[in-house]
Amino acid sequence: MLFMLIIYFSIFALDQIINRKLIKIKQIEDHELEKKFLNKWHEYTEKGLRLLTLLIIPFALSDYTQLRWFVFIIPCVSFILRVIMERKMAPDSSKYLLSVVTLSLLVSGLIVYSIIYFSGVV
Repeated sequence: MLFMLIIYFSIFALDQIINRKLIKIKQIEDHELEKKFLNKWHEYTEKGLRLLTLLIIPFALSDYTQLRWFVFIIPCVSFILRVIMERKMAPDSSKYLLSVVTLSLLVSGLIVYSIIYFSGVV
């Protein structure tokens, strides 16, 4: 459990650092950074995936260790959905790159956690 929390905090810190630099490099404007949903389907799906993640976290941190995978997988699905919707609806914007960075960090965190889990450290 400690490794999972360390991985999540590392993902959060790296995400903040990389995204801030990417915003400066790509010159993404503030009005593009506002959290907005592209349509109702996108809104309900993303909120549902967030709720599902929040419901799984207490069980994953307790005795149900097999649910710890889903703490990484469900946000990955959410960010895949966000990348597809942002790229499809606003192809001229570079905002989708911020979601790609977060998605890649989550996937790498899942890989690191699985290596640690299967090596027997956890």
